[in-house]
Amino acid sequence: MKPLRLLVLLAAFSHVTSAESMETVTVQVRDFGSLHRAITEANERSLDILTSIRISGPIEVPDAAEAFPPIRSRIDLVGGIFRQLDVGPHPLFRIETAGILEIRDARFVNWAHWEFGSALFENDGTLVLRGVMLSSVVGRLICTLGCSSNGFAIIHNAASGHLTLDEVRIVDSGTYDPFTNRNPDNGILFNEGTAIVIRTQVYLSDNEWEEPITNAGFLRMQNSSLMVRNLVDLPSLPLLVATESARTESVNSVFNGFTGDWCSAVHSLGHNTISAHDCAWSAPGDEVGVPTGLIWRRSANSNQFNLVPGAASSVVDSADADWCPDGYTFWDGNNDGVVECDRGAWELVPTSLAEGGINGFYYNPDEDGHYVYIQQTDFTTLVMWNTFDTEGNQAWIYGTGKLESGRSVITKAYINRTGGLTPEGLITDVEAEPWGELQVDMESCTTGLVDYRSLLPEFGSGQFPIERLAYVKQLGCVDPQ
Repeated sequence: MKPLRLLVLLAAFSHVTSAESMETVTVQVRDFGSLHRAITEANERSLDILTSIRISGPIEVPDAAEAFPPIRSRIDLVGGIFRQLDVGPHPLFRIETAGILEIRDARFVNWAHWEFGSALFENDGTLVLRGVMLSSVVGRLICTLGCSSNGFAIIHNAASGHLTLDEVRIVDSGTYDPFTNRNPDNGILFNEGTAIVIRTQVYLSDNEWEEPITNAGFLRMQNSSLMVRNLVDLPSLPLLVATESARTESVNSVFNGFTGDWCSAVHSLGHNTISAHDCAWSAPGDEVGVPTGLIWRRSANSNQFNLVPGAASSVVDSADADWCPDGYTFWDGNNDGVVECDRGAWELVPTSLAEGGINGFYYNPDEDGHYVYIQQTDFTTLVMWNTFDTEGNQAWIYGTGKLESGRSVITKAYINRTGGLTPEGLITDVEAEPWGELQVDMESCTTGLVDYRSLLPEFGSGQFPIERLAYVKQLGCVDPQ
């Protein structure tokens, strides 16, 4: 571990006593009422006693001025799916200066909005979210006549607060402003204290959100993946707003779809990858203006989605090992014989197809009329996509690239604006216009994903599944066992 990294972490969390060396009281709860009582009783105990609360059922939170008592003890909360009734609390968890709260393996799903001036998590003490999922947690107020829109960050880490996000997944969450009245103090995280963000994924399916992060303290993003899908009729979204006195660091992280103008407020520790071209990072290993290769994909062994790098992505096996989180499981995801830490929050797990097995004709099962043709040769791989623009005009997108691991290719794509056949059957001159980037990543011989990022506003960016219609020829492609 690097000395600077160790000193910062020790300074931030030196006051936290090890849970292994203290007395522990374990409590089982299964609903809102029993959890409320457990927190109340925990607050009556000394900080030398850890209250471990295990949740065995859904926590349906009523409309209340304050859902749970302010936490002034040490609490370890494990499990649970938190659901709101009516409009939700103000706030849900408040941690006082001496309080210590760790939430593990919990889910917060489909929260609509909360009261003015409040985050879902208000932290003045120590807050750790580990293995937590926030899905469709939205801070917003939609009113009729005579009311304006206001929203607040999901997590507010105050100046005295110490925050850790570890293996947190944040999906379509933050502040959504239906009146497009952007406020830089909104979003997912508003940090004024010390915040360490490790192995955390942020996925926004569109750019109708506010800036996800505001930093006025110390913030480090480490081995994290952040992606936004850009709608064609809205401006691109910056990731971060920072004050002049703030210190923001990033290492081994991947940023896809955000603008790059916020990079000047971030000190790169190296080995970051960002798709934006207007980022000034130049630390060792930094990649600017390149395809990240991130795909929003369902995990093979669960129903969870993750930001997974494709086998052709440069983020595979390319992180700075000195900054890779402890306990990481490394994989030779692209089957190149190298087992190193990947950049971002998710390690690519290896799979393989027989040579030439990607060749074929595919369709999008979710939207009729979209077809993809793939042809691998000894020198390059051709990808052709029959699609439509936003006005319904037919378009053929094509490009060639290098196939990686027999399953993944990233290519610069083009569209023909002129050319064709004359009535006499003669071929006219073709003028190819740069279109953007295409990525194909196969899960098996029959299914895969196409991820696209267009330079043209009538196409935008996104991804879609593909299923095989036909093989070019049978080459012994067998799905992995």
